[in-house]
Amino acid sequence: MGRGEEKHHLSLPANITGTLCSLSQQLSCSPPWALSLTATVILNELNWTQALEDVFIENRKEDPSLLWQVFGSATGVTRYYPATPWRAPNKIDLYDVRRRPWYIQGASSPKDMVIIVDVSGSVSGLTLKLMKTSVYEMLDTLSDDDYVNVASQENGHSGLGCT
Repeated sequence: MGRGEEKHHLSLPANITGTLCSLSQQLSCSPPWALSLTATVILNELNWTQALEDVFIENRKEDPSLLWQVFGSATGVTRYYPATPWRAPNKIDLYDVRRRPWYIQGASSPKDMVIIVDVSGSVSGLTLKLMKTSVYEMLDTLSDDDYVNVASQENGHSGLGCT
């Protein structure tokens, strides 16, 4: 191991003198007209978050049992401490810190949500499948602090029954 490296969590070599920065896959899929604006925002954010390295190092000195420290931003910039070698996945990398439960919980206020699903005879096939998928996706964004009720409507103007 090189200078500033040590074995860390899961026996990975880790650089304790710096952080690893990651960008969301969505950033590389931006339309060409937005790239210069996006690049400026990202560069500013990388410069602004550089100061976190000293904070992370100091936190680790105060509490050596602290394994990882992570900062995630609304633009998808992520800083990990300690830095570990990036291993490219065998498939398309869709990791986005903004979809992690800890980020969602910290970035959003508690929600009260009622989801009404039309399951009448007029909805079937692909439309019903898309509706169910949408409901599951909405439920995946909820945390322990949120309240939700899912109701279905089966026949025209009848009352709603909770499911």
